[in-house]
Amino acid sequence: MKQLFTRTIRSFFFLFALAFPILVQGADGSFVNGLAVITMNNQYGYIDKMGKWVIEPIFDEAYDFSQGLAIVKTRRQYGFIDKLGNWIIEPRFKKVSNFSDGLALVKIYRNGEHIRCEVKRGSLGNVDWDSAVLIDKAGKEVTTLGCGINFDYLLPLDDKQHHLLLNKGGFHDGLAKKYSYLESQWGVMDTSGQFVVQPTFKVMANFSEGLAAAGNDGGIGYVDKSGKWVIEPKFLLAGNFIEGLANVMMENDKHGFIDKSGNWVIEPKFNYNYSPNFSEGLVRVQTQGNRSKIGFMDKHGKMVIAPAFFEINDFHEGLAAFQEDNRWGYIDSTGKVVIKPKFSTAGDFSEGLAGVRDDKGFGYIDKSGKWAISPAALEKNLHLCKNIKCTGKPNPNTSGVFVGV
Repeated sequence: MKQLFTRTIRSFFFLFALAFPILVQGADGSFVNGLAVITMNNQYGYIDKMGKWVIEPIFDEAYDFSQGLAIVKTRRQYGFIDKLGNWIIEPRFKKVSNFSDGLALVKIYRNGEHIRCEVKRGSLGNVDWDSAVLIDKAGKEVTTLGCGINFDYLLPLDDKQHHLLLNKGGFHDGLAKKYSYLESQWGVMDTSGQFVVQPTFKVMANFSEGLAAAGNDGGIGYVDKSGKWVIEPKFLLAGNFIEGLANVMMENDKHGFIDKSGNWVIEPKFNYNYSPNFSEGLVRVQTQGNRSKIGFMDKHGKMVIAPAFFEINDFHEGLAAFQEDNRWGYIDSTGKVVIKPKFSTAGDFSEGLAGVRDDKGFGYIDKSGKWAISPAALEKNLHLCKNIKCTGKPNPNTSGVFVGV
């Protein structure tokens, strides 16, 4: 029994790590929909690809645009703006999530204070619960999910339900996983907060590409949106499907990748996968453990870039940032160095540009390694605003996406 319990807990944390590889991806200075978040003197705003302010730095926090809206914080409360900086949803929330399927999860204030609920002790320990609501893009309350949200969890504490929702990943096709506090099992809810798949799983991830990893003491498998097993629970650990493949681990602690029929595409032969999922057809792997060098494997299991790096990112727009002698450069998908390592920091390419820093400051380069917005030009442009906060040095925003105090 102890072994089964340990396996379940271990599986939960693997699901947490692999199912949400982009758990707190927020604004990091990359361009998203033509805008990038920049901070000056601890105030945040948005620039265009000319390095000029589109929305001046007037916010305490700011995040990338998602579904046409961006989360920003001012006066200790969160709201949503459009690309012109207009308030679409006035700041009145203690915590928020990005919109997913047209809905966002919020902690809400009423009469100047957020609703505080009682403290419950369950299998997840003592947690301080607050009120949680789903809103639409007009800021209208669509569903009151009951009392409780603490970064990750929602808990309606009425006598009839006592359910818990893990918000990581949000709603997909109108569905999200949900936890029953009374039964200590996971199921699936719709946007009304009602179960559409009854809670029968000890561990569960959110849906990705139509399937969700789920399981009990016998192992982890995959279910469809009706709760039916599509791939029987036989894995010790299992991640989300990304680009048609999922990273799974067998009892022998070997990792491999399966397709949506459960067939092995890449046999379980790796001791450790450095990256849990494929990106642009390639995945980072360490064949000799987590202290060995990193290479890249394709979807046929072939090492297409030999292990030669101790620090390297996934590929984005055909290039991957790597570190050599404490400096960062970029390689292409053949492993060829296309931008020599000369930067102290380097971000991923997005919309043709990457934010980097050298001895002269922070700016943006194109895929040839030439400055698209040099540090000097960026700093000059950013001082040309009406806001008193437009002083100091520009920096990319490095905050997360699920925000709050």
